[in-house]
Amino acid sequence: MRMRQEHGRRSRAALLCILTALVVSGCAARTLDDLSDSYERLTADANRAETNRRSAASASGDSMIVPPGANLGPGFAKVSREALNTAQNVPQSDLATRIAFYRLAASSAHFALVEEARASPGASRTDSSGAAALLNEAQSRGNEACAQLKTPPQRDCAYLAVANPLGTLAASSEAWRLTRAQDATPPNAVRSVLDERASDADFDAQLEGYEAGRRKAAALAPMGAPAAASTTAQHGGSVMDFFQANDARVACLARKRADLAAWAARRGQPPSRIDPVKAAATARTTEQKYRDAYGGSVQCGSA
Repeated sequence: MRMRQEHGRRSRAALLCILTALVVSGCAARTLDDLSDSYERLTADANRAETNRRSAASASGDSMIVPPGANLGPGFAKVSREALNTAQNVPQSDLATRIAFYRLAASSAHFALVEEARASPGASRTDSSGAAALLNEAQSRGNEACAQLKTPPQRDCAYLAVANPLGTLAASSEAWRLTRAQDATPPNAVRSVLDERASDADFDAQLEGYEAGRRKAAALAPMGAPAAASTTAQHGGSVMDFFQANDARVACLARKRADLAAWAARRGQPPSRIDPVKAAATARTTEQKYRDAYGGSVQCGSA
């Protein structure tokens, strides 16, 4: 009798384990789809908001890394947190799916970080509950998972390798990337925003972080190799496509920063934390790297 009861308990326990595994696996797949859909809806709203901002400011599209706007930061942060939490439930045997969650978390945190910068330009980014912390965690966990696979998902892992410096560049440039020096912008206002967010040391560190991540991503697989369809945000293309777009954006940011610094200096209000000559050299270097890699010039748009 006891043996039959024990056998029954073990059978029920085994069945429960199997059902739990099926439920967790099924929920993970559905949650990835659901969260990806939420992310896509938010990015569509953000793009519309960015288009309206550009139209209102008559600004060029030269330095866009990510389009913030419409107070969407909390929504992106929520998707990032949920993606991070759900990733922990994905079994070790399905690291590709776990990586997809981390990429989704990092992409969402990127948007939230820029939204924080837009809403509070002078606020600290060190809050442990803020978007910067989410981005750090997503990149760290994602890179760790990518390193465990012999053939990692190229697009997801390439993005995770540079997620943090891209997010930092986007957030730090938010205060000035749409500034038009040729308009009636007071030189001291340009100086103020550049000094606060675009010092030589800070910008150089961000560029180096991006380059280091780029080198790491290039080591994952041949840069021009076809990539499987990404499960988040960006579909199709290759790692080279991804980096060509972002290399151009980074070069355009460097150019815009140098142009604004020179404009302020000509009007007697040079940024105290930026050497306009060095800023111009940095811009030339980033554009030369683009030409060396892809040929042709960087097209940064026109006002």
